[in-house]
Amino acid sequence: MDTLIAGALNFYADTIAPTQSYHAPSTVQETETLQQVAAYLAEVAALPALPEAEVLQTEFYEIGKRMYGKDNLRAFFKLLYQSLLGFENGPRLGTFTHLYGVAGMQSLVADALKRGL
Repeated sequence: MDTLIAGALNFYADTIAPTQSYHAPSTVQETETLQQVAAYLAEVAALPALPEAEVLQTEFYEIGKRMYGKDNLRAFFKLLYQSLLGFENGPRLGTFTHLYGVAGMQSLVADALKRGL
């Protein structure tokens, strides 16, 4: 197991990390979008149990539609992936939040907001 973990860490350091480029929110819309995501995550954190991944995903879509419109959801998700993960594409955020944890996501959003305006 130690060998597998060491190999995974080396792969990340050699292959993945050099390609990451975090986007700093540079507009009011981007900042407000991340603030809405932060507010939603705070609501989820206050719940007695974590909602299913699909419920989380649906609310991410709702935030995206409010902030970017139904026809421009790609820009919303691109902002989140670049700001939170450092990539233009990424996993389904509902599933990622469910696996990574709400506190972890809150930390990623807080870090992104610190880089911004």
